[in-house]
Amino acid sequence: MNKFKYLLHSFLPLIAMIAVQAIVSFVSVLIWAIVEWKGEYAKVNFENQVLKFSNDGVVVSLISATFTTMILGIIWYKKVKDNTDEESTDNKILYTSSLNCIKILDIVNYLWVSFGCTLVISIALMFLGRYIPNEMADYEELILVSGIGSDIWVILMAVMIAPIGEECLFRGVTLERTKKVGKFYVANILQAFLFALAHMNLVQGFYVFLLGIVFGYIKEKYQSIIPAIICHIAFNIFGQIIPSIISGFTPSMLVILFVIGSLLIAYSMKYFSKLDREQN
Repeated sequence: MNKFKYLLHSFLPLIAMIAVQAIVSFVSVLIWAIVEWKGEYAKVNFENQVLKFSNDGVVVSLISATFTTMILGIIWYKKVKDNTDEESTDNKILYTSSLNCIKILDIVNYLWVSFGCTLVISIALMFLGRYIPNEMADYEELILVSGIGSDIWVILMAVMIAPIGEECLFRGVTLERTKKVGKFYVANILQAFLFALAHMNLVQGFYVFLLGIVFGYIKEKYQSIIPAIICHIAFNIFGQIIPSIISGFTPSMLVILFVIGSLLIAYSMKYFSKLDREQN
């Protein structure tokens, strides 16, 4: 019965995030529209007015919702972490100090695993696009409408702000809930699945599910949310750069890069897996 209760509780961060984002997006765009509609938009014809308003409105909505999600995630995670620290009697908890997970070798492996994930996912999406063109078109339209890759504020939001809120909510709050449902590998898969659901897009859901598993494993090994946040930010930065670079590569070159990316992930995950043995 308790496991079922914690299973239901694990859905709360996802539901809260969607609800808060919807409410904040609506309210922020409404306030912004009232302020701006008769100002800058009055200088252009009605058709261009609506187009400009729609584009700018999406940016306002995304930025406000993302900042709110970050605040929600930080507050909620802090509360869960405080409760977990009070209940914990395990003297073998790893890397409990935040500074211990910001060593040079650790950071190098954060970058390796993030770079490897970027290569593998980017190349996989390029090949998948041949078999699911409609889904890829929907994904590309989502990126285009959101302004990711073009608007500097949206890029900053997606790269720096969103990872903090998402890691706090999913690797912080959700993972702690799902760990009370079953063994860690089950808990990690479940929180990654909920993380994928939060993106509400098939293509994006596919690769963030894989990222969720990797980030969840890293968070568990360090017993800190900081490594997962660093990896998430690094992945987003690489994701702004790598796809455009490799888009013109030949299939054979892409296969080689895919293997290199896979090896980087394997090497870093092996490094992370040794943490508990080295600490014992």
